[in-house]
Amino acid sequence: MLLFDFLLGDLMDQFLDWIYSQLIGFFGNFFSVMGNMGIELFEMNWVKSIILFFSYLAWALYGVGLVVAIFEVGIEYQTGRANVKDAALNAVKGFLAVGCFTLVPVLHGISRRSGYRRYVHVRMAERHRGRGYGE
Repeated sequence: MLLFDFLLGDLMDQFLDWIYSQLIGFFGNFFSVMGNMGIELFEMNWVKSIILFFSYLAWALYGVGLVVAIFEVGIEYQTGRANVKDAALNAVKGFLAVGCFTLVPVLHGISRRSGYRRYVHVRMAERHRGRGYGE
């Protein structure tokens, strides 16, 4: 019986090691493929169109909200309750929110696909070339 346990123990250890390596390999490949699906998503034309549509919609809504806020400050100014500082702060917050909403998906796709650092380096090199700082 001892010999049987010894042989079966080695066989089971090798079998469990094989199962473990297969599972680790499968999950590694699966998550790398899932990560690359996000990269390819931003290269599709219909996704670019949807992002552009919502970008235009966000800026249009920001513009309408800004006009309404200006009129609201004007109406409150007539009664003496106007708070220009709060209205200006809300306008800045809205600008930043719309900017992040329209820029983050595009930058996320750039950073995942080709490296955001390389993108920034190329853009900075173009700026310096235009000003005569670099090659």
